[in-house]
Formats: sequence, structure tokens, C-alpha cells
Amino acid sequence: MKSTFSISLSIAVGIALLFSLECGFSQEILGPKDIMSSLQDSLQNRPLNSQEAYRNYISAAQRLTERGNYALADSLYRIAMPLTVYESDSTIILGAIASRAFMYKIQGRFTKSLEGYLRFLDFYSRKSDLNQLVQAYSYLAEYYRAIVDAAMCAKYVYQALDLLEENEIDLKTKAYAYSRAAAFQSQFRGNTDSTIYYSNLALSTAIEADDKFIMALSQNELGFIYMNMDKSDTTTNFGFFRSAMDNFLSEQRYRDYISVLENVARNYYVIGIHEKTILTLSKAISIAEANNWKTYLDGSYLLIAEAYNKVGDHDLSHEYMVKAYYNKIDNLRAEHAIEASELTANFEKDIAQQKLREQQAQTQLAQEQVHANRNALIITIILSTVFLLIAIISVQLYIRFKRKNAQLRTQQDTINKTNAKLSDTLNQKNVLYRELNHRVKNNLTVLSGLIYLQESNETNPSQKEVYETLRQRIQSMAYVHQNLYKFSDSAKINFQEYTSHLVRNLAGAYQGTPVEYSIDCYDFQVEINEAVPLAMVINELITNSFKHAFHLGTKGTIKLSSETTSKARIIHYRDNGPGLSDSERFENPMSLGMRLVKLMIAQLKGKLTYQGDENGVYFKIQLALT
Repeated sequence: MKSTFSISLSIAVGIALLFSLECGFSQEILGPKDIMSSLQDSLQNRPLNSQEAYRNYISAAQRLTERGNYALADSLYRIAMPLTVYESDSTIILGAIASRAFMYKIQGRFTKSLEGYLRFLDFYSRKSDLNQLVQAYSYLAEYYRAIVDAAMCAKYVYQALDLLEENEIDLKTKAYAYSRAAAFQSQFRGNTDSTIYYSNLALSTAIEADDKFIMALSQNELGFIYMNMDKSDTTTNFGFFRSAMDNFLSEQRYRDYISVLENVARNYYVIGIHEKTILTLSKAISIAEANNWKTYLDGSYLLIAEAYNKVGDHDLSHEYMVKAYYNKIDNLRAEHAIEASELTANFEKDIAQQKLREQQAQTQLAQEQVHANRNALIITIILSTVFLLIAIISVQLYIRFKRKNAQLRTQQDTINKTNAKLSDTLNQKNVLYRELNHRVKNNLTVLSGLIYLQESNETNPSQKEVYETLRQRIQSMAYVHQNLYKFSDSAKINFQEYTSHLVRNLAGAYQGTPVEYSIDCYDFQVEINEAVPLAMVINELITNSFKHAFHLGTKGTIKLSSETTSKARIIHYRDNGPGLSDSERFENPMSLGMRLVKLMIAQLKGKLTYQGDENGVYFKIQLALT
């Protein structure tokens, strides 16, 4: 065990390293304008439909992908795709496919990512190019690591390592394969010795190959491993982190660079230097927000909120907790949209193929009909000139038409079977759509549970209330998706059942308050795109009633009803509390809950009016007809 003196000395040396590390924070993070400007210059006075144009677009898209500017890179890939016909070098095309597959993986578009990587593997398998095969195995190992499939990740890691042992492989390719083996050991096996072994192999090979990107990957992995082994050994940890940051910056790998910043911030946090945690994360968050890297921001918002809480700045802590909450919701929506988009694309592809088969069948049938008609015309001419052969020809015609009718019946049966398969496909789509809602509901439930864990450990009453409020809002959205999963009509939710469930849950959370409630919304129709915002509004109104309307010993009443007129759908919400103190509390609300209500009503393009008095709250919500 280390002595107190040696630990203090290690931290002191680490702080010195950190001072030099923070100097790197001031290095300018360049935007994509320089790449786009260079691309524009290279395309001036040159034909846009050419091999040169394709290579310029692909080069710029690959550089933007490395920096993390995915939306801009994707737009260039789309422009370059039609120009592939002008490119004679297949290795350049496959390099672009691999780069785009990497981008799709980071964006969560996993189906398209896997298609690209498998195309890369198939091409070089047919060419028996061992260097590129090792690269393909490494790409696929990293893909399956991203989707947390340990068995498939292990398969491709060990296939790559087997080729390395048996063949002379390019140094850069070897270094990347070793780095993916280290990542596999770290994530799935938890084997620290193996992780360090493969990370050092990757680092030494990358140094020999002068590949700074793989050097940085290995240095960050080593820093992370040593940080978890001994957080106080800042000399080792921050030495690796500093080297990784320098190498990522030199390669303009800005998204990877901020991942190192987050590791540095976590190390600051665990050794109790919370001001440095805030400084480091503020730099990383500003870069991530400028580039819209929302998936990175989840952990950083939560960590900086904890750091502000430690230094006693509860306002900023609360602000970043709220940011984390809304960022998580945005990420869940984005994941849902991507999954739905991929399912829709696959479904539409199946439909298009089915229609093509039907058109081919109809074309064949028409050709056969034309052929039959031509034969009938010839027979008619023969009959007009050779009356003697009428009987024989009539028999032949009868036999021919009988066969044709049999063929037509067979073809009709084929069409009927095809239509049945198409119906099955549509049913499968509906099942998949319900499964998506089920998964979103599960994700929100997990998020609610995580917040509850944080809430149960919180001693600050105001902070505890924030967690409870966040949890109730998330639960209200989770039940919307549960409702969509539970019922067959996936375009609408059962508003009556939803509100009844919500009131019961909130009544359970406020057990000391006796409340009677009346809900009459049986015929109220809620579209899928209205479900979540309306759920948030109803949750806030009911929560406010439980919190503020009913005093101990007073029996509360909540009434929720709906009506549909020729012009609008209307929801009436009432309680028997003291009402709002004055009109300004509604017109210019200070609470986050009421601001959230107004924001959701605006999103629904509806109208919210307050008509309550000292005898109770009365809100009237007007929505357009569906």
C-alpha cells in the first residue's frame, strides 16, 4: 500500500502535468470552414461530373468524418455517390464506404453501417488482400463492440489476431487491430493485464508506423485503465492523457479529443479537485455543443452538475441536471427516429421488390396473351379458307385455351399468395412499431430508475424534489409509449386510461393527501405526435394540484373532462384548491413546471386559458381537430 507521502507526491507531480495539459486547452479547435473552402477552391473551373470531382468530395467528407462533423460529411457523401461511375480505382471507393460506415455507426444508424463494413469485407475477401482483411475484421469488431455484442466482437478480434500471427501485415493495420483487441478486453472481459498488454502493443506499433491517431487511442485507453487502477497516480494517468490529447489535436480528431477531456475531468473529480473538473468539462461541453455531439453531452452534463454541487453552486448544478434531462430526451427521440427510419426503409424496400415481382408477372401474362391472340388470328384465317379442317382445329383450340386457363389460374394463385405475404409484411411492420414503443418505454423506465437511485441518496431537500419532479415527468412519457405498445391502434392512445393511471400514480406519491378524482375523457382522440407533449401538460397540472392545492386535512377534488366541438377538441381541468394567487402567476410564470406547460401547448399549436378563482383552479386546453 502506498504511503501518504508517496500519494501526495504523485498528486503533486500530476498537478504539474495538468498545468501543462491545460495549456493545450487554449489550442484553437478549427471549424469545418477550412475544409469546405478548400473543397470549393478545388472544384472551381472544373467539371463536376468527373473522377477529380468525386475524389475531392470524398476526401473532404472523410476529413469531416474524422473531425466529427457528421451532418456536413453526410451531405458530401450523398453528392459524391452518383459520381462513383467516374472512379476507376475500387480501393478509393471502398475507403469511402468504410469511412461512411464509421460515421453511420457513431450516429446509431447500425443497419447502414453494417452494410458498408460487410461490403468492405466481401470485396477484399474476393481479392484475398490480407492487409485489408485484417482491417475489415478490426472494423467489424469495433462495430459489434458498439452494439454490445460480445460474441461477434470476439469472433472478429481473434480472426484479426490469427492473421497477424501468420502473415506479414502493414504496421498501421497491425496497430489498429491491437488497439481493438485492447478495447474488447477492457469492455467485455474486464481483464486489466490483457488490456494493458494489447494497448502497449498497439502503442509501440503505432509509434513505429508514425500513426498518431492510433497512438492517441492507445494512450487514452492506458490512461483510462491506470486511472481505474489507481486514481491518485496522476503522474501516470495524466501523462497518457496529455499525450493522447496532443496526438488527437494534431490529427484534428476533435470528437476523440473531448473524450480524453472527459476522462481527465473524471480523474479530477475522484481526487477531489472539483474546480478543475468544472474547468475541463466546460471546455469539452462548449466544443460538443458547438458541434451538436449530443450523445457525448449526457455524461458530461451529469458530471459537471455533480461537481457544481460539490463546490456548493446548487443553481448551476440544477441547470446542468435539467440540460442532462432534456439532452437525454433528445437522444432517445433521435434513436427512436433512426430505428423507425431503418425499419421503414427496409419495409419500403420489401414492398418495392414485391411490386416489381408483380409487374414482371403481369408483363409475362400480357406477353402470353398477345401470343395467344396472334395464334387465334392465324387459326381464324385458316378456318376461313380451309372449312374442312374446322372440327380438328376447334378441338386444338379447345385444348389450347384449357391449358391457358390452367396457367391463368396458377398465376392467379401466385398473385393471391403474394398478396398474403404482403399482408404478413405489413403486420410485421406493426409488430416492430409496437416493439419500438416498448423499447422506448423500457429506456425511459431505466432512466427513471437511475434518477430514483440518485434521489434516494440525496440529502438536500430541494435537490431531492428536483429529482422527484424529473422522475414523474419521465414516467408520464413512459406510460404514453406503454399505451402505444399495449393497444393495437398504434396511431392513437387511450387518453381515458392514461389519465386514470397517471392520477393513481401521483396519488400514491402523495399519500398524505386524500383526493377524489373524476375523469371523463372516453371519446377524446390523441394522435401519436401529440401524445408526449400532452402527457407532459397533464402531468404538470396534476402534480401542481397535489403539491399546492390541497392542505393537510382537506379533502381534494380533481376533475378532468373533454369535449369535441365542430371547431376544436377541448380539455377541462379543475381542482377545489385556493386557485392561483394572481393572474401574473399564470401570464408570467416563474416555475419551471408552468413554463414547461406553456412550451408544450405551443408545441401542440394549441391554446391554454386560465379561468379559475379563489374556489379552485380551472384550465381550459383547446387543440385543433384531427
